[in-house]
Amino acid sequence: MDQGFDMTASMHADVLRMCKGDKEKARQMVSGLQGQMEEEKRRSQQRKIDELSPNFPSIDRHALVKILSDNDWDVEKAILPCFEFQEKEREAQRQKEREEQNKKREEERRARQAEARQQAKTFLVQLFSNVPEDKIQAMLEENEGDVDLTTDQLISMKAEEEEKQEQLQKRRKEEEEQLKRQAELEKQLKIDTLVQRFGDYCNPNEIVNILSKHNWDVKVASNDVLRLVEERKLEQLKRVHTTLDEVVIREALYKNDWNLIDTMKQLRLMAAEQKAQQAQKEEEERRRKAQEELEKAKQTAEEEAKARAEAKAREEAKAAAAEEKKKAADKAAKEAADNMFLERSVIIGKELDEIIQAQRKIAEHEADPLTHIKQQLEEKLKFGPENLPGIPGMVPPTRKVIDELLGKESPVPVTPEKPEQEDLPEKVKVLPTGMEFTEVDTTAVDSKTTLKASPESLDIRHPITVEWEMETAPSSSDWIGLYKVGSDNGSYAIYNWISPVAQKGAMTFTPTEFGEYELRYFASSSSFFSRQYSVKAVSNPIRVGPQLKLVPSWDAATNMLSVKFEQKSGNQYLNAWVGLYAKTEKDNSQYRAFDWLSNAVDHTLKFACPKAGEWEFRFFPQRSYVDVARESVTVGGTDRVELSLVDGQMIVKTELTTVDPAYDNVWVGIYKTDETNNRQYRKYKYVSQATGTITFRACTTPSTYEARIFANKGLEVVSRSNTIVVPPKQQ
Repeated sequence: MDQGFDMTASMHADVLRMCKGDKEKARQMVSGLQGQMEEEKRRSQQRKIDELSPNFPSIDRHALVKILSDNDWDVEKAILPCFEFQEKEREAQRQKEREEQNKKREEERRARQAEARQQAKTFLVQLFSNVPEDKIQAMLEENEGDVDLTTDQLISMKAEEEEKQEQLQKRRKEEEEQLKRQAELEKQLKIDTLVQRFGDYCNPNEIVNILSKHNWDVKVASNDVLRLVEERKLEQLKRVHTTLDEVVIREALYKNDWNLIDTMKQLRLMAAEQKAQQAQKEEEERRRKAQEELEKAKQTAEEEAKARAEAKAREEAKAAAAEEKKKAADKAAKEAADNMFLERSVIIGKELDEIIQAQRKIAEHEADPLTHIKQQLEEKLKFGPENLPGIPGMVPPTRKVIDELLGKESPVPVTPEKPEQEDLPEKVKVLPTGMEFTEVDTTAVDSKTTLKASPESLDIRHPITVEWEMETAPSSSDWIGLYKVGSDNGSYAIYNWISPVAQKGAMTFTPTEFGEYELRYFASSSSFFSRQYSVKAVSNPIRVGPQLKLVPSWDAATNMLSVKFEQKSGNQYLNAWVGLYAKTEKDNSQYRAFDWLSNAVDHTLKFACPKAGEWEFRFFPQRSYVDVARESVTVGGTDRVELSLVDGQMIVKTELTTVDPAYDNVWVGIYKTDETNNRQYRKYKYVSQATGTITFRACTTPSTYEARIFANKGLEVVSRSNTIVVPPKQQ
């Protein structure tokens, strides 16, 4: 039998027995069985491949066959390796994609760099083709660090080069386009200016038409717009006051400088007066008619006719005289009005023209490419990263910033602790709905209602007693509220209702926060439609918090600040602390230094003095920023700055007392003594310590130099050194 055919000895014997000992026939039968088994094995393997392929479509057939073969063609065992292979393939694909993306980005980056370098090269070639860098530095030195003058010179060179390269025509075209844009902007500016001034009575289209009519001359156009606006105001008032003559209305407008509201008020009074005069005339007419009837009874018809004729003649003469007088007055008023209108028109036109001219200059300056070129050149010649005047270079972090980064201890936690109090009455937050208050006005209180609070100073968890007294019994809606001094009427801390039985009484309030308080008595002035309260009395002020005496001092020899404290009354607080502040500092969180009261020795705390000036100690009973006591102390001192030239080095020695390098961004600059522009420093360094030495490489340009100290992001000199002379180099 073939040894490659894996059959047991019993199976061989069975086949041989079936073939009756015929070995050749047995071999043929075994070979057929082997083929059937191989075919069945192939089909089984294909079924397993078909079973796994849909679940792992990303794995090709060759890899799937290998995985099954490695796992004895056991599908269950092959699932995990398939997952691992698939994930490995995906990771390889992702890695390939990342590499392709990185390659693409790198190519794009190189392309951008090449483009940027080419653009920079082109620009620099155009600008500095005939001006090497050493010459630019020499120009800057020759101009004594004057960046503006140097940039002007460089731009002039560039302009000459552009003309040589036949780019003048392009620039003219750009200037024409810029002028066109500026003209459009100027037109819009004129429209906006007139609309802003006259838009209430004249729409933008009308203003545009008037400006176009007068060739966009604001002075002339404003005359027409003003006339149109005034006529519309006049027409509006004529429609309202139909009984008043146009001349009267126009005269009222002139008197009130054409202010419609003021004119309306005056015309309303005039209409009322006219109505009263009309009623008086009607009464006089009625009396006159009665008198005529009486005379008629006494006189004959002839006398009556004669009298009527004479009366009529007199009335006609009187009316004619009045008409002539009215015409003369109208003519004079019209002449005066025309003169006033002309004067006002000229003034307004001049004002509008000045506004437009100012706006035009600003717009021209901002749109001028030369302005931007100068700015970029100045950044190239003298660059400060923070773009702050007086702050050159990279500003080092101050001590406060370092403390915040290192998480230095603070007297007040980020999440405030609950106040040290217990069993305090809960604050009532809501009064009856619909309540309205008048403003606090102690000058308008009722002198017949009195409030007296005691004691005048106390600590939290201690009651305030307030005694009230009125001339008449209060209503059931009267109440007394506890307020911090200066707060509005809706911001009460606690309130209690008044008993309506007695005309006087007393009640207590227990404050829960430090501060200065007062009591306010509110009386109800309710109506059917609303309920309002007004302040009838305000008590004397009450100070809430522990009472302390602070005694600050300054030791000039050690430059140390001390504060001695003595508590006069109030509670004892475990977390009490004292902060050192600049006296002008209003924010209590901006302390310069602090220490816990528990660290005091002989009731005294000591602090290193930051710098000369006015300092203030503030006492805080709890871990909050609410202080209850303050005392200030004055620290003296002057700065000393010494400049020397030793072995090719400029050495600056400092003893600073008026500024603090840890907080004030202090820096020292080397200047020529005749330099008046503090931006034009020759060299600079930041100062890290108040007392120390700063070394510079000596300036090479022969001149007289000095050191100047600056601080607090400003360009005002804090202190100056002596002067030194850098001599010319010996040939």
